[in-house]
Amino acid sequence: MIDDKAQIIENLKVKILLEEEDKGEEYNDKIDEEIEIKEEDVVEWSKLKRTIRDFIKKMKENEKTIEETLEENIEEQVELNKRKRNDEKNYGNEREKVKRKKTESKGFKKILGELRNEAYKMEIKEENDKERLSKRVLSMKRKTIKYCYEIGKDVTNKI
Repeated sequence: MIDDKAQIIENLKVKILLEEEDKGEEYNDKIDEEIEIKEEDVVEWSKLKRTIRDFIKKMKENEKTIEETLEENIEEQVELNKRKRNDEKNYGNEREKVKRKKTESKGFKKILGELRNEAYKMEIKEENDKERLSKRVLSMKRKTIKYCYEIGKDVTNKI
């Protein structure tokens, strides 16, 4: 394990090329430096690397879970929206049916009222006709009796 650490330290020695430009000068200074990395830094760096790797792994898992949940929620929302539209259509149809029934019942009531008025007028007319008829019959009966009485008088007078 110590050999591994030493090898990591050797591999992690980094050459940094620093370029500095002076705007007033025509040349660039280039500096090559070798940086020594301590063993403690390497250990901390590898711990940090593992921690970051675990963190990224967890984040990806969470992201998948979130996406799945989001897809489910979207599907549920789409289904709810469809139901809502259907309910609104059905409610609109029900309201139209109720309005139609009210209109039809108003029309029916109006026609029924007119028919009742006509029936009442016909009853009154029939009663008036019956009255006139009974008056005529009574009048004819009286006239017949009167004529019979007169004929009877004439017959008895002639005999």
